[in-house]
Amino acid sequence: MGIDVILRIGVAFTEEQLTGRGWFFDTDEAAEVVERCCRDLGARPWTELFVFRPTFELVARHLYQQMAGQIPQLTFIELRDDTFGVTARYAPAGSEH
Repeated sequence: MGIDVILRIGVAFTEEQLTGRGWFFDTDEAAEVVERCCRDLGARPWTELFVFRPTFELVARHLYQQMAGQIPQLTFIELRDDTFGVTARYAPAGSEH
């Protein structure tokens, strides 16, 4: 039996950062970053992918660290085990969440 896992990211922005068209965040670019950072997560067991014990919490932190420099104002990474209904969210201290 497989486990369905959903990854969500969150970004924060202020009113002043919105353009006249209402944009701050390029969702297409963010999707490419997420795809690059996560493409192997479903291919093999996580115990084969990571040198650390791959709990949801540690994987969420690892993904945040990979994506933070590439996605402006990233505030959290969330992994949801959709099969069992459990969610883990990593948000570093000081981020809005």
